Amino acid sequence: MDWVIEGDGRLWPVEVKWTDMPRDRDIRHLKRFLATYPQAEQGHLVCRVPRRTQLDARIFAVPWQACDELVL
Repeated sequence: MDWVIEGDGRLWPVEVKWTDMPRDRDIRHLKRFLATYPQAEQGHLVCRVPRRTQLDARIFAVPWQACDELVL
């Protein structure tokens, strides 16, 4: 886990990878974090995808150029 953003009693785990084709192995730590911390509603993988993409029920890939939107 590279970052955990906290606010309003909630947590947002963030993983960063240098990939444009995220795979299940890239989000394994996000899955573990979400299973461990119920106050974490969803996780994000910041990478080189062209647009926000859902990877799992509660995990999204986000383009690195838009990572500032995660803290708004």
